[in-house]
Amino acid sequence: LAQGELPPARHALHLADRDLSAVGPLVLRERAAGWLALAEAADGRLRAASKLAEQIGEGSPLAGLARAALALVYVEQSEHVRAAELLVAARPWPVEPLLGEPAPELVLNAVRLRLCQAQRDRAGAGSALGRLRDTAGVYATALAPLFALADDSIAPYTPGEPVEARFDAMDWHDEPSRSVWPTTWKL
Repeated sequence: LAQGELPPARHALHLADRDLSAVGPLVLRERAAGWLALAEAADGRLRAASKLAEQIGEGSPLAGLARAALALVYVEQSEHVRAAELLVAARPWPVEPLLGEPAPELVLNAVRLRLCQAQRDRAGAGSALGRLRDTAGVYATALAPLFALADDSIAPYTPGEPVEARFDAMDWHDEPSRSVWPTTWKL
């Protein structure tokens, strides 16, 4: 999951959730349900993600993971205010990540980036992408293609980019003279 390999992560998490639902400590069941909720939300299975995230109680140490998954569900349902509220309430969960689990900060920053992209907030997306890169840690190389896609989506506002490159990224109403404000952005 931390490396962005969604299908194998979902498969492994489904197996873990199935096995732990029969027997297993509550904390492991919640852990599997939380990560599976996040994977399902990232894959567009929003109803399943909501159902799994709601299995995690508010008093659980993994409540932040459930909030992050629900925030991603709300982003994909275009309920940006609810998503932002959940992200404010979500705190990094105080559970040591197991092998293959992303750090809590990485997850929260990824959901923040997705929210900013959905809101078409280029400045916020640039900031969230910077925080995401900072928290990627050992997964930075595996996530490099995702970072490149995110960079492309915010390119017209990237600080330090030459002015001509920013102008070339715009559609202009009057191309030869560039005497008017840009009318649309190429995304």
